[in-house]
Amino acid sequence: EDAVMMGLPNHLSLSSWKACRQVVGGRLVNCYSTKDLILSLMFQAKRFSPGVQTILKPVCGTCEVHEAGVENIDVSDIVQGHQDYCLVTGKILERVKLGEPLRQEKFNRDESKPTVRRDQ
Repeated sequence: EDAVMMGLPNHLSLSSWKACRQVVGGRLVNCYSTKDLILSLMFQAKRFSPGVQTILKPVCGTCEVHEAGVENIDVSDIVQGHQDYCLVTGKILERVKLGEPLRQEKFNRDESKPTVRRDQ
């Protein structure tokens, strides 16, 4: 059904998100915090190894993912650091409106799956 990613510790790879979009039958949601410096710094530090050249890429949990069919929800107002996710998971799921009935569906010509719109 739906997949909600919160503070995802992975580099931004649009091809990976496209592949995820193809296997997730429902909504694919990226919840991110621009204030999650721990995630950004720790993930980038882990990627560096002596003798390995690496290009710094954005970390999914700290930015929007610009891929068709991926919903981006900025939770920066309630997530100041990565440790906050476990404390505010309920609030995030309320914001995502996970499990609430759909009110309206609209098909986008550029996508093979419907774009779900929820009334706020």
